[in-house]
Amino acid sequence: PGAGGGGKGGGIAIKEGGREDMELPEFAWRRGEGDIRSVESRGFRTRARVPKPNQNYAATQDTFVSVGKVYETIEATLRPTKGRDSPLPLRALDLGAGAGMSTETLWNLGYHNIVAVDQSREAWDLYVESQPPSVEFYHLTDAEFVDKFLAQSSGTPTPAPHAELESRFDAIVFNFAVNPQKASDVASRLLRPGGKLLAPVNTTPDYWFEQVYIVYDYEGKILKRAGDILFQPDVTEPSCQGIWCARKLIDRL
Repeated sequence: PGAGGGGKGGGIAIKEGGREDMELPEFAWRRGEGDIRSVESRGFRTRARVPKPNQNYAATQDTFVSVGKVYETIEATLRPTKGRDSPLPLRALDLGAGAGMSTETLWNLGYHNIVAVDQSREAWDLYVESQPPSVEFYHLTDAEFVDKFLAQSSGTPTPAPHAELESRFDAIVFNFAVNPQKASDVASRLLRPGGKLLAPVNTTPDYWFEQVYIVYDYEGKILKRAGDILFQPDVTEPSCQGIWCARKLIDRL
């Protein structure tokens, strides 16, 4: 079972002209009801809520929202440093955003420029009720998003000295289990200096039944371990095991 990510049902949206024709700026965010001013004043909000303490599984059936420990860990490990010395606004990447609980947690921490990514948008569309323009949702797998992000970063001339850093992130959250190398690679390629990535990492590569929370720095190095956890597997990996992997194949048909 997974964490915060993967709405139920649905497949991968194909833009007219084929998936390869997509560019990240072409995606439109879904704003909450009301005018822009009211949405911005409310901030990002989802109707999904943390499961009750007696729920002993990692994601609820209807919202795919993770147990409270997940959000407590995000709050504890990705809280912005006081006296941060940077002119850039805090920016976060939420991989496996699901119904938006992890996105709301990041927003409440002060990350008001957020990119949320999920291979299914059903839970996001159903539960997100207030989405400011500074929060964008992309209906992609994490691997597809990262590939397109890097392709655009490398293929676009930088008009300003810090343009590349502006597009990177101060915080990245994986809401599903990943292999150690993937977590390290994403941290080193997408984080700004001083940024942190939080991921539930397989204790043994390609073994999807035991993870530990690990925090990485912008060089892809381990900063600390933050406790044991069990998440749904990374469905983009060939070694993926379990019902989530079979479901991904169905969603792709």
